[in-house]
Amino acid sequence: MLNKQGFRPGGSVRRGRSEAHFTAVRVAYLVHAYALRSRYERLRDRGMLTTREAAARLGIHESTLVHWTECGLVTRHAYNAHAYLYEVPDPHVSEKHCSRWDRLADRAAALKTARVAKSSHPTEGGVV
Repeated sequence: MLNKQGFRPGGSVRRGRSEAHFTAVRVAYLVHAYALRSRYERLRDRGMLTTREAAARLGIHESTLVHWTECGLVTRHAYNAHAYLYEVPDPHVSEKHCSRWDRLADRAAALKTARVAKSSHPTEGGVV
């Protein structure tokens, strides 16, 4: 990511080292030297939940949580290449049910429009 954004390590200003790139070893050194916290720790401090915790809070199976995330009912954030943390579920997230006439995709679309409508009223509940 740092290389794609055009950043170069400090040693790259030396003659003959202009092509130096960040490597996993260099990044690990910086994390250790400056006591940087991992993305996982920063997301957990923001209140994000693991898959197991979010599924337990919603009363559903973990695979159902992943399916709901793919449909947009629950928001997740990656903290490495294949693992995610989930935002605290909205209390208005639909409960799990199976129906031909009330599909998950339709419920997800309705929830998104409700969120947009709610965010379009900035003065609601505030002091004017």
